[in-house]
Amino acid sequence: MLVHLRDIPPSGIERDFSLVQEDLVRLGEEYQFEFFHCQAKIKTVQDQIVLGGQYQAKLTATCDLCLTEVPIELSGSFDLRLQPNHDEEGVAGDIELSLDMTDVDYYDEDEVKLGQYFEDQASLDLPHKTICQSDCKGLCPACGIDLNQEQCECSDPGANRPFAQLKNLGKPNSE
Repeated sequence: MLVHLRDIPPSGIERDFSLVQEDLVRLGEEYQFEFFHCQAKIKTVQDQIVLGGQYQAKLTATCDLCLTEVPIELSGSFDLRLQPNHDEEGVAGDIELSLDMTDVDYYDEDEVKLGQYFEDQASLDLPHKTICQSDCKGLCPACGIDLNQEQCECSDPGANRPFAQLKNLGKPNSE
């Protein structure tokens, strides 16, 4: 969703839109989205844009342990101040960031692509680890069978693991 600054009246505008899988440049590689609905409130204050956003999304991810599909529902909101990007001026040396600057981003020219801000917020709201169930057993490291579905026939699944020897480090020898 592209918004031109000249189209924003002093009272601001509201936009409801949906993002599709093709719009999600960074998240689309790892997740399959069923829907991603966005609501944006945009207002200009001098040369800044105040953007408030809310979203709801439903997606499918892969369990990190057993590789089964896991449905995930996300929702979130954010408030940003967008300032014009003045690359030509440049900044010499280090700049000091304050806590007030955490919700500041930049836009180029006279347009703002809203989708990227919603995608960024969703990436922050995603779980760090995707697990299908709290007691997921994962895959057998030897034969690859899903241990949640069936028990494998491996005699010692840890026998062929290269770091298995490390578990005995620090233990006194029993010889």
